[in-house]
Amino acid sequence: MPQAITINILNETGSNLAVTQQSGQLVFDKINKALTRGLIVNIDFLNIELITPAFLNAAIGQLYSKYSSNELQEKIKLQNVLQDDLGLFQKILNNAKVYFKVSQ
Repeated sequence: MPQAITINILNETGSNLAVTQQSGQLVFDKINKALTRGLIVNIDFLNIELITPAFLNAAIGQLYSKYSSNELQEKIKLQNVLQDDLGLFQKILNNAKVYFKVSQ
């Protein structure tokens, strides 16, 4: 089984808000680096109270430009996402798949 890394969004943003494209880009860079090393990536949203589309598009959406949907399903694990935010995640991921024309 491949090794895993956990990226804690609270630590990465320094806040309980995941809102800016810039902080999303920093998270994307860490995720991408881990994926290129063959790692499983656990993205932990513990104590994050607000997530915006700008953050999610930068952090996760653009992964679909580099990886297949199947690869991301196997290698990215979301943790501690608030129930209220699940719809936003689904919308962002669906839009990214269409935008980057990723086959499922």
